[in-house]
Amino acid sequence: MGGIPIMKNILELKILRKIIALLLTLFFIIIFQSIATKASELDKNVLILNSYSIGFYWTDGECEGILNSLNSEENVIKYVEYMDWKRYNSEDNLNKLYEYYKYKYSGKKIDLIITTDDAALNFAIKYRKELFSDAPLVFGGVNKEPANTILKDVTNVTGIYESTDPEVTISNALKIKPKTKKLYVIHDNTETGISFYNLIKNSVSSLGVNLIISDLNNYSIDELCNKVSTLENDSIVIFDAYSIDAKGLSLPMEKFSSMISSNSSVPIFTTSEILIGNGCIGGSVLSAKVHGADIGTLALKTLRGEDINAISFVEKKSVRSIYDYNVLKKYGLDLATLPPNSTVINKPSSFYETYKNQIYIISSIFIVLIFLIIYLMVNIKKRIEVEKKLIENNDEISALYEELIASEESLQMNYIELNGKQNELLLSEEKYRLIAESSLDIIWEEDAKTNIRTYSDKLFEILGYTNDELLTFDDWYNIIHPMDKDILIQTRLLHKQNGFTDNNIIYRVQCKNGQFIWVLANVKLQYDEDGNLIKMYGAYKDVTELKENALKINNLAFYDSITTLPNRVSLHNKIRELTESEKEFVLFFLDLDNFKIINDSFGHSVGDKLLILVAQRINSISKEECTAFRLSGDEFIVLYTGSKDNVVIENIASTILSKISEPYKIDDQYFYISASIGIALYPENGINIDELLKNADTAMYYSKESGKNKYTFFNSVMGENTIKKINLHNNLHNAIKNNEFVLYYQPITNVSSGQIVGMEALIRWISPTEGFIPPDRFIQAAEESGQIIEIGTWVIRSACNFAKELLSLGHKNFYISINVSAVQLMQKNFKDILFNIISEIGIPTECLLIEITESVFMESFEDMSILFSEIRERGIRIALDDFGCGYSSLTYLKHLPMDVLKIDKSFIDDILSDNQKNCIVGLIITLMKQLDFKVIAEGIETKEQLDYIHKYNCDLFQGYLVSKPVTKEKFLKLLN
Repeated sequence: MGGIPIMKNILELKILRKIIALLLTLFFIIIFQSIATKASELDKNVLILNSYSIGFYWTDGECEGILNSLNSEENVIKYVEYMDWKRYNSEDNLNKLYEYYKYKYSGKKIDLIITTDDAALNFAIKYRKELFSDAPLVFGGVNKEPANTILKDVTNVTGIYESTDPEVTISNALKIKPKTKKLYVIHDNTETGISFYNLIKNSVSSLGVNLIISDLNNYSIDELCNKVSTLENDSIVIFDAYSIDAKGLSLPMEKFSSMISSNSSVPIFTTSEILIGNGCIGGSVLSAKVHGADIGTLALKTLRGEDINAISFVEKKSVRSIYDYNVLKKYGLDLATLPPNSTVINKPSSFYETYKNQIYIISSIFIVLIFLIIYLMVNIKKRIEVEKKLIENNDEISALYEELIASEESLQMNYIELNGKQNELLLSEEKYRLIAESSLDIIWEEDAKTNIRTYSDKLFEILGYTNDELLTFDDWYNIIHPMDKDILIQTRLLHKQNGFTDNNIIYRVQCKNGQFIWVLANVKLQYDEDGNLIKMYGAYKDVTELKENALKINNLAFYDSITTLPNRVSLHNKIRELTESEKEFVLFFLDLDNFKIINDSFGHSVGDKLLILVAQRINSISKEECTAFRLSGDEFIVLYTGSKDNVVIENIASTILSKISEPYKIDDQYFYISASIGIALYPENGINIDELLKNADTAMYYSKESGKNKYTFFNSVMGENTIKKINLHNNLHNAIKNNEFVLYYQPITNVSSGQIVGMEALIRWISPTEGFIPPDRFIQAAEESGQIIEIGTWVIRSACNFAKELLSLGHKNFYISINVSAVQLMQKNFKDILFNIISEIGIPTECLLIEITESVFMESFEDMSILFSEIRERGIRIALDDFGCGYSSLTYLKHLPMDVLKIDKSFIDDILSDNQKNCIVGLIITLMKQLDFKVIAEGIETKEQLDYIHKYNCDLFQGYLVSKPVTKEKFLKLLN
C-alpha cells in the first residue's frame, strides 16, 4: 500500500515536466516569429541589369514594367544599370563594367538580380558570385533556345522567355499576300538580332511553306533603303531587333523603320509593337512593357520568400494582332484578309461618327415636323367643328339679311364719308412705305385674327425669303431655332392675355440659305374699342455681329486664349459658388517641371503648342466631378468635388502625373516633361480662394524640391518654409540689384613644380542683413527662379575682368576656371554671351576654363556635346567637375568633348584613411590619363595626400594645403 503514493508522485512529476516543455516550446515559437517578422521587414536590394541603354525602346519598356511591378512592394531598394551592349559589345567594355560594378557593389548585399536580354544574363551568370552576393536571378527578354543554352546546369535561376510570335506574323502575312515567294529578314548582329533571325527560319520551317529567305543583316541603312526599293511584288519584309546597322550607326529602331519603309516597294511586317505606326504594316506583336511587368511579378514571388528553384521558367506570349490602315492602303491590301479580332490603327471613322451632328439635327427637325403635323391635324379638326356651327347659324344670318337691306340707305350715306377717309389712308400708307423702305430693319405687321403677315422689302435682303413664303405666323415660327421657340410662344400668350410688351426679345431665325442669324424683335399692339387685340406691328433687327462679339468678349473674360480652358476669373467664380453653397472640394495645383527650359530653348510657338496638348490631357480626366483651369504660365488648377477619400484623391493625382509625363510630338520632335502637384482641401486648408491657392502652391513647391513628378498634400509646417524660400528669392533679387555678390579665388597648382598655374572663381554672397551666405544655400534657388542666368553672366564678366587685370600686371600662362550652371547652358544665346564678353574685355580665350557637372549631360547629351565642341574650337577648355558623384559612365566619358577632369574631394578624403582598400583615386588618375584627360585633384589638405597623387602622375591640384578661396587682393599677394 505504501507504493501507491510514490507512483502518484512520479505521475504528477511527469505531467509537470510536459507542461514546462509545452510552455518553453510556445515561448520559442513566439520569439522566432518575432525575429522572422523583423527579418522580413528588412530592406531588400534588387539589381536590375539591362543589356542595352536608356532610350532603346525595348529596354525602356521592360525596365518600366519591372519597376511598376516592384513598386507595389515596400522595403525594396532598386538599383538600375545599363550595359549599352548594342554600341559597345567588346571584351574591353565587359572588363570595364566588371571593375565598375566591383567597386560600386563591393560593400552591398544584393538580394535579387533581374536581367533583361542576353548580354546582361550572360554577364550576371558569369560574375554574380564575385560581384552580386551570388543572389538568385530572374531573367527576361531572352528567347527560349539561347536562354536554355546559357542556363544549362545553372541553379538559383528562374525567368520568362521572350516569346515573340513570328510564326503567326508570317502565317498572317501569307494570307494577306498569298502570292509571296520571298521573305527578306532585317535584323542587327547583336545576340537578340541573331536570335530573331533563327526564330524566323524555324517559324518558316514549322509552317512548311516554300519561301526563299534572305538575310539582310550585313547591310548599312543606305544599302537597305536601296535594296528594299527594288524588291519584286512576290516579296515581303519582316523587321525587328535592328538598332545598329552594319557600319555601326545607332538610331532608335522606329527611326530605322521609318527610313526603310519610306523606300520599300513591298510591305514590311514586324513582331514589335513600337514599329507599328512608324512605317511597318503590322503583325502579331510583343509588348515590352507587359513583358517587363510579368518579369517583375515573377521577381516578387522570390522576394516574398518563394523558393526560386521551385519556380519553372515561364513561356508566355504577350502578343496581339495590330495593323496600320494607312500602310494597308499604300500597298492596296484588303482589310478582309486580316486575322479575326485584329486591331487596325489610323482607320477612318464610320459614316455615323463622321456625320453624327448632322444626323442629330435632321432627327430633331423630323421630330419637330411630326409635332407640327399633329398640331395642324388638331387645328383642322377644330375648323370642321367651326364650319358645322356656321351652317347652324346660317338661318340666323338669313334673318338678319332683311335688316341689312333696311340699313343700305344709311350705308350709302356713309360711303361718301368713307371715301374721304380712304384717301387719307392712302396718304398714310405711302408715308409708311417710305419709312419701311428707308429702315435697315424688317418692318412687319400681323392681323391678330387671321395671323396673316406682311413685311417690308428688307425681308428678302436680310433673310432671303419673299413675303409669300412667310405669309402667316406659323410660317415665321417654322424658321425659328428649335431652342428659341418657347420664348416666342410664351411672349405671344402674354400679349393676348394682358397686353404685355417686351421690346428686347432676342432669338435665332434660319435664313433661306440655311444659316442662322440673331434678331432683336420689337412689337406694338393695337386693340379695338372693346379691348380686343386686332393687330401687331414690329421690327426685326439683325444683331448677329453684336451677339458674336458679346460671345467673344465673354470667352476672353472667362477662358484662356491659348488652351481654351477656363481662366483665373472662372476659377474665382467657381470657388465662390462652391464655398457659398458650403460644398467641400479638393484643389490640385499643377506646375510643369522644366517648361521654362523648353520655352526658352525652342521658342514660344512650341511652348504654346505644348501647353495646348497638356491642357487636353488634363481635361481628358474621365471623372465628372473634375474641372480644369489654366491659372497662368505653366500653372494649372484641377477642382474635384467628389469623394475626399485620400485613396481617390491620390488616384486622381497619379492619373494626372501619368498623362502629363507621356511624350509629346510637336513639329516632328518629341518632348518629355513632368508636373509637380500640390493638393489643398476645402475647408481644412483654407476658407477662401487666396488661402487655398497659396497653400496648394506651397505643397506644389515641396513636390518640386523632393524630386519633381510628384504630388504633396498641404500641411501647416510647409507655410513657414515657404516664407523662408520666398524671402530668399526676394533677397536674391535685391542682391543682384545692390551688387552684393563677390568672387573668391582658389589657386590651382602644378603637382610637380608647385607653381600656381590657375585659379577657380567661386561666388560668395555678402548680405547686409544675414552676413556671409554660402553658395549651397542660394544656387539652387537661383536656378529654380531663373536668376542664375543673370548671376552667371555677372560671374563670367567679373572673372574676365580679373584675368585682364592679371595680364596687365605681367602674369602669363595662367587660366581662370568658371563654374557654369545647366540652366545657363540651356539658353540658346549662351555661346554668344560668353564670346561677346571675352571680345568686349579683350582677353585670350586660352585664359578661361569652363567647369560643368555631370548632370548637364542628363539634360541633352547630343546638344551639350555640340555646344562644348564649338566652345573648344574657339580655344576655351572644358572641365568635368565633381567626377564620380553623379551619373559618370566610362562608356560615355571617352566620347565627351572634355579637356580636364576634376576628382571630387570625397574620393581624396579616402587617401591614407584606415580603410585604404576603398581608395580608388590612383585608379581614376591612371584611367583618365589613358583617355588623354588633364586631371585636377580637389581638396588636397595634407602633404601625404599630395605625395600620393604625385606618385600617380596627377597633373594639378587645389585645396587648403596651398590656400582656401580668398579675395582677389589676397590672391595677388599669393602670386607675388
